[in-house]
Amino acid sequence: MPANETVGRPELHDIVEAKLVKVFGPDRGQALLRRLLAEAGLVEIASEADLLRVAELLQTRPGFEGTVGAMLAVMAVVRRSRPR
Repeated sequence: MPANETVGRPELHDIVEAKLVKVFGPDRGQALLRRLLAEAGLVEIASEADLLRVAELLQTRPGFEGTVGAMLAVMAVVRRSRPR
């Protein structure tokens, strides 16, 4: 079973997509998310682990993409540290 098929937080996918679209515009943001998901072997971002994986991939990119990756990594860590 791929990691993204775990019981998780499907709203994470929508949050990340909205952030990428806001920063990069609809076409580039959605295309970037599709590429990142393919690189990570994911269908969607369904858990904090998925979010961190996508953030780490994005951080390896130059320029503002790397900066957005760092922001998403912080978001993943903060969400993981919240009591449930």
